[in-house]
Amino acid sequence: MHTLLSIGAIPKPIFAYEVHQHNVWEIVYYTGGQGTLYVGSEEVHFATGDMVFLPPDIPHREVASVPYTNIHLTVAVCDASQTPIFQVHDTEGRDILHLLQMIYREKYLRRANDKILIEKLLAAVEQYVIAQTQQDTRNHCVEKCKRILIANLSDSSFNISAMLAQIDHNEDYVRRIFKKTVGCTPGSYLSEQRIEYAKQLMQISDPGSITVRQIAAMCGFDDPYYFSRAFKKHTGLHPTAYIKSVN
Repeated sequence: MHTLLSIGAIPKPIFAYEVHQHNVWEIVYYTGGQGTLYVGSEEVHFATGDMVFLPPDIPHREVASVPYTNIHLTVAVCDASQTPIFQVHDTEGRDILHLLQMIYREKYLRRANDKILIEKLLAAVEQYVIAQTQQDTRNHCVEKCKRILIANLSDSSFNISAMLAQIDHNEDYVRRIFKKTVGCTPGSYLSEQRIEYAKQLMQISDPGSITVRQIAAMCGFDDPYYFSRAFKKHTGLHPTAYIKSVN
């Protein structure tokens, strides 16, 4: 985004906005409420703190389940190469909102240096958007990995490298982002979840109704001796001792 053409706001909550379109990029930041933005044939669900980038010449309208407010602006150029329509969520501290409020104020104060101030503020917004887009991508990547790992707790033949090949990013990148976000590698996370699953099985099973070997197999461990070592390392107790402690 480079040149601000206009900026406005819906300060009082509304439930809907009629179909309209622009011949330039429009950016909408939702300051309150939630609902659905219909953009051509696409639906974009929004909530407080969401920011949506709308390409030129596409009719769009809003319908809210909770009355919404927003700040909206049009810009001459918008570098939105990721997708024709894309959405980001603001930081926890609402940094993007604060910048937009400053732009709004400068636009209508009409100070002598307002164009320079607005240009700098827009550049700051752009950097926050880039950062948040990258963060959203990392979060999506990690959550996808976690879902696949959990779904394969009982599969002893499950291969982590094969899973990482399904993710739309370089394997080393995924491993690095996963460890940075979760605090451990995908392999360690899978082992920890398998041990937690084993603990649940031991807690809900009647004493003597299931063996350690059976529990190990149900939790994705081919080798019951390796399972016992891993379980003791994680809990401080041998599986048989843990079973006695919870029954």
